[in-house]
Amino acid sequence: MSDNSDNNANRDVDIYLRILDYKRSVGMTQWTVLSIFITASEAAFLFSLNHKVNAVGIYARILSIMIYWLGIFLYCRYRSLNKYVSSYLVDLESKIGYDFQNQLNAHFHGNGISTRKVLIVAGIGYSVFTALISFF
Repeated sequence: MSDNSDNNANRDVDIYLRILDYKRSVGMTQWTVLSIFITASEAAFLFSLNHKVNAVGIYARILSIMIYWLGIFLYCRYRSLNKYVSSYLVDLESKIGYDFQNQLNAHFHGNGISTRKVLIVAGIGYSVFTALISFF
């Protein structure tokens, strides 16, 4: 009987560690995708500066704004997936007696300004700046 409960406990810990690793990989993907899209947005914007007065420059600036917001959208999608995995980890921790994700959530979430808000405010500023550059 004791061996069966030990096997279940080991299985739960193994599942927990695999899900924790998956959560880490989702977070890495989230930031990698965001970095790629912001870099592409900046490249399109810099290209547009070489063609400031013609239609190519305007289209390139519109494209740069669209690329930025697509990156933010994908970031938010990965963020929501990461939050779901975090909540599952909290539930699993209560089952196996760990408290890592719960403490992490308590310490970081709700403290200070969120990254998502910073990215959205920066995106609004970037969009306004790009629009202003198109007219002046």
